[in-house]
Amino acid sequence: MCIVSLCLKRSINKTASKKEITMLKLKFVIFCLLLAQFSFAQNYKSSQSTLVIKKTADWCPFCGSYGWDFFHGLYTDVKNNPDAILIAMHYSGGLQNATSLEITNNFNLQGQPVFLVNNADILVNSSNVNTKITQVKSTISSNGQLVSPIGVDLSLFKTGNNFTATISAKANQDLNGVNTFAGLYLVRNNLVHNQSGRNTSAVHINVLEKNLIAESTWGKPLFTGNIAKNNTTSVDVPIPSFATSADLKLLLIVWNKLPNGSYAFLNAQMINSNSITTSNVDLSIAESLSVSPSETSINVSWPGRKIDAAVLINQLGQMISLQKIEGQVNEAVFSKPSLPVGVYQISIISEGKKATKSIFLNE
Repeated sequence: MCIVSLCLKRSINKTASKKEITMLKLKFVIFCLLLAQFSFAQNYKSSQSTLVIKKTADWCPFCGSYGWDFFHGLYTDVKNNPDAILIAMHYSGGLQNATSLEITNNFNLQGQPVFLVNNADILVNSSNVNTKITQVKSTISSNGQLVSPIGVDLSLFKTGNNFTATISAKANQDLNGVNTFAGLYLVRNNLVHNQSGRNTSAVHINVLEKNLIAESTWGKPLFTGNIAKNNTTSVDVPIPSFATSADLKLLLIVWNKLPNGSYAFLNAQMINSNSITTSNVDLSIAESLSVSPSETSINVSWPGRKIDAAVLINQLGQMISLQKIEGQVNEAVFSKPSLPVGVYQISIISEGKKATKSIFLNE
């Protein structure tokens, strides 16, 4: 039950007509429905992930012996933990790719297999596999209790035959002098391929296949400079059509570029490619929704659609303004002068369906 409705009786004048009472009740119901629908703060993953990188090659016998036992043993124990991100990067051999090579080179790793846990080589060898598995599981558990400096949310949307990945990030603390990037990668699980030390039909776990952001292996800029706590940002990444499956995953890694030009891991999230977020309005229709700021207002237009309600939401998920629009109207206007700089969402309800667009206001 909407809390506002508790005050409904107090808001109705005893002398009001039956029609006026009915309209007032209707407005309260609409308000409650809209409030429930739009009271959504972004669902950021704020816990600290642990990134385990295996530098490997299919021709490497040790990668198929103790390296295999460590990686697969750890994966079996933590595969259902969203704070555990395990990635095999083939810098050489039949599964080699330029992205894996550049990332492993970034850490100046010698030989193979080498295992990094959040930027540090944990020195796995044939005599300490079980001990290291226990240690890393403890690290994953401990890190998962911490709040990461940057919270993340990765969503996959489909439009026709193509996809868009939306990367959202939130500063969970004041960030000083950062230079962060959002990298997006395609990861394939349960990949059958030769492995020296195993056999020709070895099943490889979480193999990084390629970078999905053409500009750079390290991705798109995220937060730069001094960022106040609770600031948010988002990046959209168009992705060509591909066959989704539970074994094909999208990996988001937040990197911080250091003064020496190298990159350090900050946080990560991985989702299955078949975890597609769908809007309840056809995306081809939503594309015609236009949001245009002027000096004094934010103008919304949706040609060919009747706008029933419009909601303006700030970067904290707070509703700033709610408009219920009467009649056959396809436009809405929000007053702008009092709004601070930042990212806002404008959500529109039309004939029982919803579409949302983001806008950045810089003045």
